[in-house]
This record gives sequence, C-alpha cells and structure tokens, in this order.
Amino acid sequence: MLSLLVKLIHEPVIQLTRLTIPFLKLSKLFFKKLSRAGMNKNLTSSFTEMNSIQLECLCNSAGLVSSNLSTLTNLLVNADANDGAIANPVNSLEMIQVTETLASQFKTPVQLEVLYLISLVAETGGLPDQNYYKDYFLTWNTQFTLAIHNFVQFVQTI
Repeated sequence: MLSLLVKLIHEPVIQLTRLTIPFLKLSKLFFKKLSRAGMNKNLTSSFTEMNSIQLECLCNSAGLVSSNLSTLTNLLVNADANDGAIANPVNSLEMIQVTETLASQFKTPVQLEVLYLISLVAETGGLPDQNYYKDYFLTWNTQFTLAIHNFVQFVQTI
C-alpha cells in the first residue's frame, strides 16, 4: 500500500495507517480465497447461475478495491505532507468516504460468493467444505466491518 520510500512523520497519520493494515490484509485474503489457490480448486462445476452483470461485478471488484486503496494511500501521504492535516474536515470526510466506498464494494461480491460459488464447492471428506467457506466468509465479513469501523471512528476522533 504505502511505498517503502515514504516515511510518515506525523503520529495521527501513522496511527491511521496502522488501522488500514487489517482491511488491506482482509481485502487480499478475500480475493485469494476466490482464486484458483483458494476455493476454486475444489469446485464441482465450472458453471454458475450468475448472470453476466453479476459476473462482471465480481470480475471488476478487485480493480475497484485496488483503486480505492490507492486513493486512500494518497490521502494518507498527502495528509502527512501537510503537517498531519487529517483533522481538516475535508480530509477527514474524504477518508471516511473512500473507506465506506471500499466497504460497499465488497457487499455484492460477498453476496455472490455466498449465493452462487459456495454451493459449487465439493462435499469431500478431506478438503474444506461448504460449511467451512460459509463460516470463513461470515468471519471475514465481521472482521472487515470491524476494521472499517475502527478506521472511521479514529478519523472522527482526530
């Protein structure tokens, strides 16, 4: 997310950047779980009942999430460069909006995952089954929501 060349110096920006780590990692985990290395390796069918709009939404979600994470990175770097100016209402509002947009960009992909893809997972003895993936994405969603909430709460208290 943040370039290794950028050295943050203002404590509020550093703390806020630390609060991005959970939803960065959770974003990566979500897409990794969707990949061939994740649940796709043990699907019973390569077909789903998703329509083309739903498939397009799922396919575009990684790019949209990446774009929002880049925007958030730029906001953090700019706030640090401007004397840690997160407390500026414009900066705070923009960070909250970007973060809430990020959260909303996962709503449909998570629903599609649960409605269409988990049901394609084979019920085998040794591999993770449908219940595992349902529990996984329920826990993922809870953790992601909490990470976003913590970030927004911190921005509002600065």
